[in-house]
Amino acid sequence: MIVAPAKTKKMTSGEAPAIIRVSLPANATLTVDGTATSSRSSERVLVSPPLAENQEFVYTLRAEIIREDRTVAQTQRITVRGGQETSVPFNFATSEVAAR
Repeated sequence: MIVAPAKTKKMTSGEAPAIIRVSLPANATLTVDGTATSSRSSERVLVSPPLAENQEFVYTLRAEIIREDRTVAQTQRITVRGGQETSVPFNFATSEVAAR
């Protein structure tokens, strides 16, 4: 589960969190592996628990917005590594019609 930087557990040598920078509309909701995040900004920074450096871990991110009384959603499955930063853009085109 992704946690805030202040709540990460003590790291041992060779461990580091993965940093995930998500860009999306400020009014979008964002979930990570089914757990909702609380931020409402257009750029959200998520920090994983400590991972062994260069160990890969997979998260599923889902962003949802309301457009013309419909829920429009996008899902991305991302691979992160301990000690590295990953950027994840969610682009919701105005004409997008996909509904949940």
